[in-house]
Amino acid sequence: MKGDSHYDVIALLNNVIPPEKKNKRALSNLNKLIDHKNLVSYSGEVYQKADIEKLRKHFDRFIKWAELLLI
Repeated sequence: MKGDSHYDVIALLNNVIPPEKKNKRALSNLNKLIDHKNLVSYSGEVYQKADIEKLRKHFDRFIKWAELLLI
């Protein structure tokens, strides 16, 4: 699948994984990561340490979920 938007991967995952609460949370974390990526890429704003810590939290949660799927 090829798309113009990073958000397309969320739609793809929504189509292939069960609509369970843990999956919805994981996709929400991924969505927040993409939101922040877009903000940094297109706004030019400088990120503060607190912003990076929030991103790390979303990233860690998403990675834990993804690893559980792959094990």
